[in-house]
Amino acid sequence: MSRKEAYVQRRDSLIKKYLSGIVESGLEDFDIVDVFISEIEVNADGSFAWVYIDNDGSTEEKQEAVEILNDNRSVIRSELAALLDSRKVPRLFFKADMARESEAKIEEILANVLPVSEEELDEQLEKVEFVRK
Repeated sequence: MSRKEAYVQRRDSLIKKYLSGIVESGLEDFDIVDVFISEIEVNADGSFAWVYIDNDGSTEEKQEAVEILNDNRSVIRSELAALLDSRKVPRLFFKADMARESEAKIEEILANVLPVSEEELDEQLEKVEFVRK
């Protein structure tokens, strides 16, 4: 790993660590609860960061939290700047992480397509054997 790659990796992990602390502890004033950062993507020069958030609530609650965070991103960026020892603090863009919803949809589709029990699997195999004969 080159020095630049090591620096970028360290910078990204620090941004995630500090933003996680800000989002999880300091946002009671914004009426956001149970929000956590699932992923952060920072562009190569560190000027922009896309912050993916998730919560245990519904999709609507997640979208509402994203709107509130984006409306207050300058305050959050100021708090991040106070914690980071860097001249450049990325502009923040919050997005809802829809991975869990996508995963649930995929599991639902697979449950409808794949046999659930051994009896259903045996029935499917018998049908296949019948077709072969």
